[in-house]
Amino acid sequence: MRLTDLRSAWSGLTARGTSFLTAGVVAFACALLLGQSDLVRVAALLAVLPVVVVLVMAAQQLHLAVTRVTDPPRGSVGEHVDVHVEVVNRAGRRTPLLLLEDTLPAGLVASTRVVLPPLRPREAARVAYRLLAARRGRYAVGPARLVSVEPFGLVERTWEATSTDELLVRPVVHELPGVLPVRRTGRGGDSDLGGAGVAGDADLNVREYRQGDDLRRVHWPTTARRGELMVRPDMHPQDHNAVVVVDTRAEAHRGEGDASSLEDVVSAAASLAVHASDLGQRVVLLGDGQEPLLSSHDSAHRDAADDDPVEDALDRLALVRAGGADRLGDAVEQLPRYVPSTVVAVLGEVGPEDVENLAGSCRDAVRAALVCETTTWEQLSPGRARGLRERHDAAVSRLADAGWRVAVWRAGEPLADVWARLEAGAGVHA
Repeated sequence: MRLTDLRSAWSGLTARGTSFLTAGVVAFACALLLGQSDLVRVAALLAVLPVVVVLVMAAQQLHLAVTRVTDPPRGSVGEHVDVHVEVVNRAGRRTPLLLLEDTLPAGLVASTRVVLPPLRPREAARVAYRLLAARRGRYAVGPARLVSVEPFGLVERTWEATSTDELLVRPVVHELPGVLPVRRTGRGGDSDLGGAGVAGDADLNVREYRQGDDLRRVHWPTTARRGELMVRPDMHPQDHNAVVVVDTRAEAHRGEGDASSLEDVVSAAASLAVHASDLGQRVVLLGDGQEPLLSSHDSAHRDAADDDPVEDALDRLALVRAGGADRLGDAVEQLPRYVPSTVVAVLGEVGPEDVENLAGSCRDAVRAALVCETTTWEQLSPGRARGLRERHDAAVSRLADAGWRVAVWRAGEPLADVWARLEAGAGVHA
């Protein structure tokens, strides 16, 4: 018997076991004071029984392999996930009756206690429990704690398995109505885009020359202006690129945890990406640094989940955290690279200076913005709230004046309702 096993068993004395031991010591002291030999035997019984049980429990050895399978493999916020646990007894002796409890982080909610029947050598048992995915993120499920309690209830011994499994919790994807408005090239453009074709806009729809590009696509005015070869992308009229900009700046969001505007904005970005993909459009999702979260989706790939860029984007959105103040600016700078036919910006708390560059970008595209009125996500002092609303209103007006469709989003409003308001065309739709 190892000293660590003895210490582990001794530390597992229950309240009943401690009471027995204490009562035995007290009874022994009383027996000495009163000279009662019968009381000594009672004291010996009370004190020795917990010690014997501790020695028996210290001799117990477990060699178990614990593995898990989650169904579905990835969860979404608010969904239930079934966890199937398999325990294999790799020891050469039968296990006692055990209570198995998986350790879960704060983002997962469940009662994971299940009873594991005694297992013969090499025997496996399968148990299951259901958890609620309460928050986005990547979580470790486990390790499992295995508790054995002897029949007297004097000592319980706990072992901890080492294996853990991973569960990714994605943002909620809402079903959206209608279609994405698309700027038709050439004749019959979107009627909202009265400002399209402003001088200098051509710069927004060209890119740097790459080896192998057709020289007939060189855009000479922009080349002359920039001093380097610039070409028009190889676009066909039927190619529609939907670019979704998600505002993940820490300073742009209010509210705590799952009830924050950041969670709603991330969920909206995921919903829009899936919606555009389902409509067969190429999708680009910008927001978390210089690299897009999703780029050039092809709906033909949807059957191969591992290669599906939308599935990959949802995985990445599961891990998005609030970041630096430059994130929105970085995303706006990336917009011209993708020659979008539709731009949808999902914005947090903005002022006119935050949207100045965004307002003037991609004038040849249909542009829509969902702007959070963040004062509805958090209770603020009247003066503070009034100041933020004035900045919000000014930013919304700046976007609308530049030809954007703008919908104001307040806490608790269903995303589908806010999205439906954008179908009314350019202007502010509160």
